[in-house]
Amino acid sequence: MWKPEHNHQIPTGVADLSTVICSDLNAIRFFYGELLGLEEKIWKENSYSVFQLGQTEVMFCQNSTSQKSKNTAYDYLDIPCQWSIRVPEALFLGVLYQLKNSKEKLLTNKPEWRHGSYWGVTVNDPVGNPIELYTIPQVEPIEKEWETHALTSLL
Repeated sequence: MWKPEHNHQIPTGVADLSTVICSDLNAIRFFYGELLGLEEKIWKENSYSVFQLGQTEVMFCQNSTSQKSKNTAYDYLDIPCQWSIRVPEALFLGVLYQLKNSKEKLLTNKPEWRHGSYWGVTVNDPVGNPIELYTIPQVEPIEKEWETHALTSLL
């Protein structure tokens, strides 16, 4: 059996890079940077912006000819990109408040207790991609309805 001369380890800290074409880079920068508070790693005016999402870097590229299709709610491709973003528990309510007071479309009216382990809400980004925002509470809530949970956590 053949074996390589050197055993090269694949680095696990290397970030993946995803690219999304968009028609309004300023709206993307506002959504991910201002509303969600993500780190904008690189920005080139009227060209592209790169945000860090965990170990993935997402590059949004401006394309002035990209328009939302009449049949779909997202730019460029006929399949939307989709990802989840973990929000620290202490910031989750603030992010929800900002989203409810923005023009972005929440696909779920209130956070839902999902998969027996976290609170999640889904929103469309300015490109139309469904983004799940979630938080994992330190202690599993007794109440699994958001209004009841939110009220009991204040007591």
